[in-house]
Amino acid sequence: DSYLNGYQNVGGVVGYASNSTAISNCYNASTIKGYYYIGGIASSTTNSSITNCYNTGNINTSYYAGGISYYPTSSSITNCYNTGTISGSYVGPIYYTNNGSTISNCYYLANGSSYSNSIPKDASAFASGEVAYLLNNQTYNDDVAWRQTIGTDNTPTFNGDIVYYCTNYSNTNEHNMVDGVCSICDKLYMEQPQIVDGYYVITNRYELFWFANTVNNGNTTIKARLENDIVVSLPLQTIQHSD
Repeated sequence: DSYLNGYQNVGGVVGYASNSTAISNCYNASTIKGYYYIGGIASSTTNSSITNCYNTGNINTSYYAGGISYYPTSSSITNCYNTGTISGSYVGPIYYTNNGSTISNCYYLANGSSYSNSIPKDASAFASGEVAYLLNNQTYNDDVAWRQTIGTDNTPTFNGDIVYYCTNYSNTNEHNMVDGVCSICDKLYMEQPQIVDGYYVITNRYELFWFANTVNNGNTTIKARLENDIVVSLPLQTIQHSD
């Protein structure tokens, strides 16, 4: 077992991140001990981002701790999870205090309490591949960040096999796609578009399917730019929007 010990501003990866720091594809599995201002990945962030990161280490503090970051300011935490136990006063499974930050698609091991902008999942959801699939925004191409060998890995990792979902979560792609739709479960095949200058650049219908699904699942702040004419013969749910 490994331990990190400190007094304040202790993080499993970095202590304090600012000035457009981008933290991605990192994790902490060590037990962290400190007096206050503790984070599983970063103690606190300002104008920075934490993406595709996770914490499985326990955090023992007197005051103020978050499973990913205790105090994100004007920052973002995206596609992250925490399964570590956090003990102390004023703590949260992903963050404790959100100061103008965006928290999206983040999960934590259910502990009987609810927290805004964070989604609880029980141990079976983490072990079954469900959380890995959700962290990948329900996509399964070769470029996905999250992997999990079901039956071997108890939680998502950055290694292992891709997780698919047809009739159940599996490391085998059971979809039978006909013109972009599975004949077994009616799921649309989706691809996550590239981001250019803050816009998702949509070049084909599979990227359009991903964008529609992401917006309809609650992420209504993202923006897209259509690069090509796209012909869709399927009955799609209208993309929700706000002016």
